[in-house]
Amino acid sequence: MSSVFIGSVPVQFVPPFNALLKEALSEAVGTRYEQTPTRVLRAEHLIAIAVQTGRNKDRQRVRLLLEHAPVDIAYLTEILARHELETRWRQWIP
Repeated sequence: MSSVFIGSVPVQFVPPFNALLKEALSEAVGTRYEQTPTRVLRAEHLIAIAVQTGRNKDRQRVRLLLEHAPVDIAYLTEILARHELETRWRQWIP
């Protein structure tokens, strides 16, 4: 995945190559960027995707999302369970 800049905003386009990404795209939230309608992945899905990917930089991304984004922990827990990521999550979060 690489970032593309739309104006000065970095945007990532992620092809849905597994069940988690397909779910994340299907549940993306509709919003507007300036006058352009768009859809954005929920923070809970972004966290689950980072856990699934498992890189060190993804751990940092998870920390930032947990600190700065509104995260529904119950919904995140459901996503992690549905995609069999609970064990990795427990290893990541002290």
